[in-house]
Amino acid sequence: MKETILITGARSGIGKAAAVALAKNGHRVIATVRSQESLERLKAQTFDLDLEYAVLDVRVAEHWEVAASFKPTVLIHSAGIGESGPLIDIPLERVRGNFETNVFGLLGLTQRVGDGMIKNRKGRILIVGSTAGLITLPYLGAYTMTKYAVEAAADALRLELQQFGIFVSLIEPGKIKTGFNQRMIQKKYEWLQKSSHFFDEKEKMKKFDYTFFLDE
Repeated sequence: MKETILITGARSGIGKAAAVALAKNGHRVIATVRSQESLERLKAQTFDLDLEYAVLDVRVAEHWEVAASFKPTVLIHSAGIGESGPLIDIPLERVRGNFETNVFGLLGLTQRVGDGMIKNRKGRILIVGSTAGLITLPYLGAYTMTKYAVEAAADALRLELQQFGIFVSLIEPGKIKTGFNQRMIQKKYEWLQKSSHFFDEKEKMKKFDYTFFLDE
């Protein structure tokens, strides 16, 4: 059975790979990205596929309406960002930003699209979480906090929506060569200052980065 599948975070990585694979399998796929620039880049890379495209920033309520207008029968949450650095030092606005995308944006979009699924008594929601929702590593507290929240949200949604014929799945991948982990671990060096408690621990953090991520 062919589905109408809306995928967030289709610019690269898991989201893009899923969009390509599902389109090749004959499904109607709406690949969404956060900006017009990313959309044009994705179009150029997938011009030979039967894909639909839309700009969807999961933090923007108006964009949730755009997503709902496609009437997807499957919603795949792949959009996400990652912040790194010691929690005692990390600027709170970065933590809030991580939650706005990974948790509140995910939930807001789910509520809007899920409304149509409930009315139709049919749907499937797949959430790309992370093994960071299962284990906590140093210098990744901000990101890990969001993924623990996502795991809890997925569990609650699964239990609550099954009565409406909506199936919720949580995928928690580990290290995958998408470039996401590398970008995330570098972010702490954007804000770490001499006044930070862990400024003198930079070499220790870099060693940790290499051990867990940069040796991929």
